[in-house]
Amino acid sequence: MILNGYFKKLTLMALQQKSLVATFCILVFSFVGGTVYGQEIQYKNLSNNTRVELPYRGSDNEQRQLILLWMFRLKADSVIQPIDMAADYPGMALKTFKIIPPRYANDVTGTITYGFVNHHHGNGNFPNHTLVVVGNTNTINGLQVWVDMNHNLDLTDDGEPQSLNLNNSFLKLDLFPFGLVIQLNLFREKELESCQNMYAKAIGLIQGKREFAGMKQSFRERRLAIWFGMQVTENDTLYWAVKDVNANGRYNDVGVDIIMVSNRFGEFNTTNATKYNVGVTIDWLGRRFVVNKVLPESEKLTLSVARMLKINNEKKRSLLIGKKIPRLTFCGITGVYKPGPPPKKTVQRQSIRHFKGKYTYIVVWNADDSVFVHDSSSLHQLCRNLPDSLQILMLNHGGSGKYVYRYNNRYETHMHHGFCSKEVAEKLKLQTLPQTFLINPKQKLIAINMSFLALNTFIH
Repeated sequence: MILNGYFKKLTLMALQQKSLVATFCILVFSFVGGTVYGQEIQYKNLSNNTRVELPYRGSDNEQRQLILLWMFRLKADSVIQPIDMAADYPGMALKTFKIIPPRYANDVTGTITYGFVNHHHGNGNFPNHTLVVVGNTNTINGLQVWVDMNHNLDLTDDGEPQSLNLNNSFLKLDLFPFGLVIQLNLFREKELESCQNMYAKAIGLIQGKREFAGMKQSFRERRLAIWFGMQVTENDTLYWAVKDVNANGRYNDVGVDIIMVSNRFGEFNTTNATKYNVGVTIDWLGRRFVVNKVLPESEKLTLSVARMLKINNEKKRSLLIGKKIPRLTFCGITGVYKPGPPPKKTVQRQSIRHFKGKYTYIVVWNADDSVFVHDSSSLHQLCRNLPDSLQILMLNHGGSGKYVYRYNNRYETHMHHGFCSKEVAEKLKLQTLPQTFLINPKQKLIAINMSFLALNTFIH
């Protein structure tokens, strides 16, 4: 209680002296990597812009799904329009297009195949696709690929073919410095065999005049339409990402491209995405940022980000530090575990307001989540030696009721247990799973995603 009051007093003093740089000790905790920060830091006016360089390519949850690049046998100098699994039907009329094929080297033998990558560029006969021609497809190692980067069906004016190998199977699709790149892989023996058979039969129905090269000649595709980089702010590590939604190589299309933030390297989820606009605000784990601009420079992308100190808008996507946690009601488990079937009225509606008077650590969790499983032993150890000033509330999201009911008995812990419904998740504005909230006895939010190890340091 004394620690919390001292923390608030120091913070208010610093906020009132925006023009000064005050050095003082603030306990700051981060969920990232289970690291505890409790050192002297320089407190500055965080409303100043910070440029975050975005040097890494990546993908998000949508781009990690199964995307396939179908390949067909190339006959002389003709290709047939891209196949559309959603719109094509047996017997439909197909258009044939003449191309200028590549100048093959002597080591290119066997079957030559072609395919169309979904790629919005707005040019030529296929404004939403890019033609690729592939040499003999037996292995990724040493594979040669010709890409129609100029989108004119002339594969002799796009430079040398791109050579892929096991260490670098990335394929560039256009001439933009930040243009779309895809990663190609072949199916392993019997990998997703039923899925392969299903797609092969589906293509057989709608291929028409095309000659399908088979699943062993086709590719699994991973689209790398994200650039991301790291920012250290208030002793926390954030990873900012911009996604080129329409794959035109610009990354700053207002209302189209999106911005994402994460605490894990290379892991981005579109459920936390915000459409790009100059001055758009982004709430992340208790803090609010404003993105002023995406700057495509000659050799790198840069994001201009600032921290907002004054928050007047209540349309937020995260609970904010220092604010009172919203009133919420959940199904809580009451009573002590006893062997056998759970007694009647084991589950009762409870309000978060019943937990006033103590520090409360709220954990929204799922037993199948690898992060929670990895860190839960630290939480169990903490729960066996809880001080009177702290209580722990576990809200299970999507798990078995019996498992939750028996949790304390199974792990010899002393925690309050309940369930996180859709309504509770919306009020807590969940952005990660697991996600934790530390609130003070007056139920004002102190920290989001404070690690279990950091909590142990905090209470002792």
